[in-house]
Amino acid sequence: MSGGASTMNTTRSIEIDLRPDAHEWKAALQNHTPHAARAQLGIPNDRPIVMSGHQPIAFHNGILAKLIAQHEIAQSTGAGRVWIVPDQDIVDLETIRVPIGSGTDLRTRTVQILEPGSIPPGVPAASLPAMDPIDPDDDRLAELVEYLRGYAYESSLARQFASATIQLACDRLGIDPPQIIYASDLFTSEAVWDQVGSAMRLDPDDAVRSYNDAAAKHPEAKIRPLDINNDDYERPVWKLRDGYARIPVNDASFDQFNTAPRALLMSGICRAFLSELFIHGSGGWTYDQITEHWFQNWLNITLNPMARASASVYLPLGIDDPNAIDLKEAHWRFHHARHHPALVGDDDTQRTRDELVSQINTARAAGDNPDPIYQQLVRVLEDHRVRNANELSVLESQIEHARTHAKQIELANDRTWAFPLFDDESLHMLKDRIHNAMN
Repeated sequence: MSGGASTMNTTRSIEIDLRPDAHEWKAALQNHTPHAARAQLGIPNDRPIVMSGHQPIAFHNGILAKLIAQHEIAQSTGAGRVWIVPDQDIVDLETIRVPIGSGTDLRTRTVQILEPGSIPPGVPAASLPAMDPIDPDDDRLAELVEYLRGYAYESSLARQFASATIQLACDRLGIDPPQIIYASDLFTSEAVWDQVGSAMRLDPDDAVRSYNDAAAKHPEAKIRPLDINNDDYERPVWKLRDGYARIPVNDASFDQFNTAPRALLMSGICRAFLSELFIHGSGGWTYDQITEHWFQNWLNITLNPMARASASVYLPLGIDDPNAIDLKEAHWRFHHARHHPALVGDDDTQRTRDELVSQINTARAAGDNPDPIYQQLVRVLEDHRVRNANELSVLESQIEHARTHAKQIELANDRTWAFPLFDDESLHMLKDRIHNAMN
C-alpha cells in the first residue's frame, strides 16, 4: 500500500473518542429485526446491521475512525456493514486543502482535482455525472486521483467520489469496504416511503411541528426550525434535479423518485428501519438526539441505538508540540501558573498555598478577619514567582510565540486534513488504537 511521504510525528498523540463502552455496541448488535426496507435497498436482511456514513469527500481521520470502528465491531459480532452517503448535500469536490512549508513558514493552499467550475452553485453531487479528474500539482493527492479515475464509470459524481475514497481508505487500512448506499435512493424503498414519505404528505403539520419541537429541546445542535407559513410547510426533504440546484419542498408535489431526505430524516430512516446500531461522529451524535425525540413523537418509533466514534490525528508540520497552543491558552497557562505553583512543578508550595486559601475561607465563614492570612499568601506567591522565575519565563515566552505564529499553530493543530495526506504508519496507528480500545 502506498501513502503520503511524511513521517508520523511521534510527539503528537492520537486522540480517539468512542462512546459508549464497546460492550454496549455489542449488546445493540445482539438484536436483529428484519425489515422490508432492507431487502428493497439491497441490504442483508439475515443479520444485524451496523451503519455509519459521511458525505462523498476526501474526509479527515475523524471520519476514518468511524469506518475503522464499524469494521472492528462487525468483526467481533458478525454484523453486516453499511455506509450511507448523503449525496443530496452540497460539497466542494473541486479542490482539496493541503499544508505546505514547515514550522514558522507553514501555510496552506488548495489543490485542484476537478476542472474549475465543474460544479455549479447549489448542485449536489447526486445531480452531477462522474467526471475525469485532472492531474494534481501535489504528489500527495496523486493516488486519490487515480482511484477517482478508476470509478469514472459510476452514474453520479457522488458515487464516483464515495466509491473511490472508501476503497482507497480501506485498501490503505487493509480492510474490506462496507456496502455503500445513498440518501437519494432511500425513498425508492416502498417500505420507507409508506412509513415516512406518505406520512409527511398526508399530515405535514404533525411532521413539521414535531420536528420543530424536538429541535427546540436541543438548541446546542443548532438545527434551525422548518418554516411554517399558513398552510405551506417546509418538509425535511430536498427535491433533486439532474444538473440543477436542489430545492426545498413546501408542498405535496414531491414523490419517492425525485426526493432525498435531509440529515435528520436520513439518520432517522437508517436507525428506524435499516440498522441495529448507527455510528455517528461528534456532530451527528449531538443532532441525532433531536431525531430520537422527533421520531418518537411523530411516528411513535423508538430509534435503534447510536454510538460515537471520532479521532484527532495530526500531521508533522514542524511546530514544536509544547509551543503548539493558541494565544488564549498561552495567556491562561502563564497567568494561572503565577497563582498555582504546581503548574511549574512546585508541589510543596502548592500545598502551602492551598492550605492558606482554605484558612482564608474558614476565617471568612466564621466572621473573622482573613487579612493576616491573605498577606501570608501574598508572600508565598511572591516567593514562588522569584524562585520559579525561569519556568514562568518559559510560559510567558509561549504567549509571544503564540501571538507571532498564531496561524501556523492553528494549522499544526488542525485535525481536518484529508486522510490521503497521511502516511500508512499514521493510519495504522489509528487503526490499532481503535482496535485495542474496542477489544
